[in-house]
Amino acid sequence: MNILFVCLGNICRSPVAEGILRQICEQNQLHWHIDSAGLSDWHKGENPDARSIHNARKNGTDISSIISRPLLEDDFDKFDEILLMDRQNLKEIQRFHSFVPHAHKVRLAGTYLHVTNPPEVPDPYYGDEQDFQKVYDLLFTIAQAMVSSAIGRK
Repeated sequence: MNILFVCLGNICRSPVAEGILRQICEQNQLHWHIDSAGLSDWHKGENPDARSIHNARKNGTDISSIISRPLLEDDFDKFDEILLMDRQNLKEIQRFHSFVPHAHKVRLAGTYLHVTNPPEVPDPYYGDEQDFQKVYDLLFTIAQAMVSSAIGRK
């Protein structure tokens, strides 16, 4: 399984999702390829936001080595699922030329929790420590649901 998490800048939400899912897959001996990207290239080459690194580490997940990168057209071919954090991200990804033939791969990450009314993962960038923790908790729950779903299909 090849999973790509996408948020706006690839420094808060998507690297946390990547780190959490990698950790859970490792614990469950699942050999998935997991990555993250941003809809913008504002933070290309940077590590995640220091607050995301701190909060993830506090929760036992190390994301400090993840490097921000923008979403690329060929990512649509490389990944089985492209999971977005919020509806605005879902709207923005549609500007990519490769979106239309691969639209079936693209959805909100929250669909793993509720198919018809998926929760959005809010951007904590302008928030406080509690906002970063809420994002971590939601992404952890989503990652657990993803792995449970995959294990259940075996």
